[in-house]
Amino acid sequence: MVKPRAAGSRGFLAGTLILSAAAAAVKVFGFVYKIPVQNLLGPSASGYFAAAYDVFAALFVLSTAGLPVAVSALVSEARAVGDARQTARTLRVSLAVFCVPGILGTLALCLGADAIAAAGRSPQIASALRAVGPSMLLICVTGAFRGYHQGHGDMAPTAVSQ
Repeated sequence: MVKPRAAGSRGFLAGTLILSAAAAAVKVFGFVYKIPVQNLLGPSASGYFAAAYDVFAALFVLSTAGLPVAVSALVSEARAVGDARQTARTLRVSLAVFCVPGILGTLALCLGADAIAAAGRSPQIASALRAVGPSMLLICVTGAFRGYHQGHGDMAPTAVSQ
């Protein structure tokens, strides 16, 4: 039986610091790579990249809101009563549940890239959408693991995945 760690201000503060440092690092890396990528790609390719990145960013927001928080709450609740089997079951079920939209989203982006690009009146971004497509599944799987680790009070995996 896993003994739950007492939630205290020290654990909360450490988690907050880890996530804040990760968010700051993400912003710095984003700033640092953006200018060289724009210079390397040129204006038209940068536009295609930006359009595909906007799709990715929207999907990433979906993966970090709602469902991972629910998984975190379920894991935390199971840990509070010392039910290690339930925490493992929550991870397995959340992975199965999260994989469905991940696979459907990947298929939609990869197979429907031409239709999505045409609907957005930018047929040139179809290839970029196909390239971003597989990230949908990865984002969903990552969301399940984020919730699981957050439920254990471990913010480091969430910080690394950012």
